[in-house]
Amino acid sequence: MPKQPNDQDLLDEVAYRQSIGMRKITLKQFEAEIRRIGYRFDRRMDCRGVSRYMTGPRSGKSHPHLALKPVQVSDGMSWSSVYARRDDGFKSLQTLCATAFMRLSKAQLQSFNKAIDIDAMIETSTEQQMLLAA
Repeated sequence: MPKQPNDQDLLDEVAYRQSIGMRKITLKQFEAEIRRIGYRFDRRMDCRGVSRYMTGPRSGKSHPHLALKPVQVSDGMSWSSVYARRDDGFKSLQTLCATAFMRLSKAQLQSFNKAIDIDAMIETSTEQQMLLAA
């Protein structure tokens, strides 16, 4: 059975993402940025889990993960629907998702723990963070 991610795994992932030019932003910043381009998060669709690289040089490395679902502000349609718009806002959303990642503090993370039991993956450190992606 693969080991559960720990603080060092998370720090390694943050360092890796920054090394490839991604910028670390808060959830509040990400929400403001996607709203500015015509999207919002449908928080009913949050998906918590553990991300694990399956191939390549980072194969086997893992970290806690929360996937968010962007929807169009105008009609609530998912960004991934075949009927969703494909305008400059959509292109900006793609760019934002490819160049930024988010993090949660342990206190914020505890409010999201209801869907799955990830407490076993979280150390008691108040510096523990969880990576987020859209």
